Amino acid sequence: MTRRSLGFLLVSLLLALPTLGQAGDLSAIFTSDARIAVPYYTWNVRLQWNGEQPARDVVLELNVPGTITQVHARGEGMTCTDTNPVRCTMPFVTRDDIWASAGVSVRLEEPGTYEATATVSTSTPEGPASNNSVRYSIVQTGLPDMWGSLISEDETMEPGGEGSFRLGITNSGGHATNIVVRAKIEDGGEILRAVPTNWGFGEPTATCTIAGGEVTCRIPEMDAIHDFELVRLHYRAPDRREGGRVVATASVESDREDFDPDNNAFRAEVALRRLFVVDSTEDEGTGTLRQAILEAGAACDETPCTIGFRGGVQLVQPRTPLPHLRGAVRVSGGREARVVLDGSLLSEGHGLVFDGGCHLDVRNLEIRNFPGHGIEARQDAAFYQCYDAGGYGLYVRNSWLANNERGIVAKAIDVSLRENVIVDHRRAGIFIDGSYYSEVFNNVVVNNGATGIFVNTADEPQFGGIPPGADLVENIVHGNGEWGIVRTRNRGLVQMRRNSMIRNGLRGWDIGLDLIAPNRDNDISGIPNKPNITHATYDPATDTTTIHGTSWWGASVDLYASTSLSRHGHPEAERWLGATHVFSNEKIELTVPGDLRGQWITGTITRGVTLYFLRDEAKPAGEVYRPPAGYETSELSDPVQVF
Repeated sequence: MTRRSLGFLLVSLLLALPTLGQAGDLSAIFTSDARIAVPYYTWNVRLQWNGEQPARDVVLELNVPGTITQVHARGEGMTCTDTNPVRCTMPFVTRDDIWASAGVSVRLEEPGTYEATATVSTSTPEGPASNNSVRYSIVQTGLPDMWGSLISEDETMEPGGEGSFRLGITNSGGHATNIVVRAKIEDGGEILRAVPTNWGFGEPTATCTIAGGEVTCRIPEMDAIHDFELVRLHYRAPDRREGGRVVATASVESDREDFDPDNNAFRAEVALRRLFVVDSTEDEGTGTLRQAILEAGAACDETPCTIGFRGGVQLVQPRTPLPHLRGAVRVSGGREARVVLDGSLLSEGHGLVFDGGCHLDVRNLEIRNFPGHGIEARQDAAFYQCYDAGGYGLYVRNSWLANNERGIVAKAIDVSLRENVIVDHRRAGIFIDGSYYSEVFNNVVVNNGATGIFVNTADEPQFGGIPPGADLVENIVHGNGEWGIVRTRNRGLVQMRRNSMIRNGLRGWDIGLDLIAPNRDNDISGIPNKPNITHATYDPATDTTTIHGTSWWGASVDLYASTSLSRHGHPEAERWLGATHVFSNEKIELTVPGDLRGQWITGTITRGVTLYFLRDEAKPAGEVYRPPAGYETSELSDPVQVF
């Protein structure tokens, strides 16, 4: 190597080495946006040090435009002043310290271009100081920033069915005027109504018109920064029997340039069920209920389907038992008059049998005169296998079940029975056996040969230790041969409230099928003790009846009146009078209007049990899920007659 080459190498090495005594290099970096729509803004600066040893005694000075509203010191040991210029100090900054940063929030009153400066220093020797001070400019445009969202209010939709989307419009920028929103349902759908409603956000200002199945809503103005308008869109889904998706699209604009036009158009979709049509009253063959069940069983394991009645079909009478339903199937008896499924031509067999799969959903159907049960659901699928199918369990809505062996027998994971009439069965009206969670709400259950509503929850907790349960609320349970409502003593949390129970053979409500259970010395856990109703008197001066009693403190007590006891002398609960909360004096006192002399008063205690460990990911999918708190209701108290 020549002397000249050696000299060149030495110079290169010297240039590559830090200056004598230099330990690293400290710099400041703005991490802010360059363009904003609103007057509120935060200048963010991050410190960066590349030395092996920490930089000591670090000082950051920020000189920012605007009125300071808040200062954020994020680095370890960082402290900052709250006046401009903002001065922040840190004892040290290490290499790759991602937390060494500060932010200054300001209000920029007027649109325009604003510049901030940041200067850093350290007592540790460092490299060139040219990067110790930086400038950064932003533009406050003052422009509106319109965007929106569409949210389906339906789990799934039937072809040609009616549903709704929530259409939300937000302005995240400057003042906007003359806002126009347009929305439609793609591929043959039609918007029927558009109802502005802000749900507690103030009076709606939108006005909407519909033409050609599409909606145009106009909003005169929207203030700056997160002003909000909401419109509920009622629509008819495309009548596509093959199913697929219902797609809603919308757009928003105003008479000013928009800050971010890329979010002015938006969309949402919901699953459209595949439809198997029953348009024949024959027992078998094309278009029959039997054929629809067979076809759905092969096609609906994961995709939700509907068996629907068209062509004026009002009565189906099978001559042999129908095939079992599987998968994720809804049987819909029509939008107006119920279709009747009649089993009077059979010598054996149930009405609809759901045997495994994800969910059976029965709506607006009459099921009568079967030798077996009207509906029987036996489920073996795990809940996590049913997310794509839209949930799991047995759902029965707005249906009529009469004169079968039992009305509904449910051994499904979840059970939801709402607004049904269940009458004149030879045995129980509703028989729930082993379900994890059940809701039985607002049903009429009368004149069944055995119990009106029988509930035996699953005994073992599921989903990571969450106990099973049931909510039995606001049902009419009259004239049943045995109990009105009865539950077993499994470990489930069962709530029974505001039901009407009268003229049942045994007790209106019983726990454990043992008729009478004495209170325990300690009921801090498990089923609560029943309250003690001591006396009830009528006051003619005020035309009121006052009920007195005792209970443990903190309890919620429901009180009921009945015109008579059961035929075996047990309490019932014909009419809910009201609820009262028992405080530390442990006294029950409730005054109700009217003369109740001669009637029998009884009551229950309902105790809440919060399930703190219920995580969102543990909740089952679909319409029914175990709520985050369970409730347990005591037996009916001993009856007291009003004098």
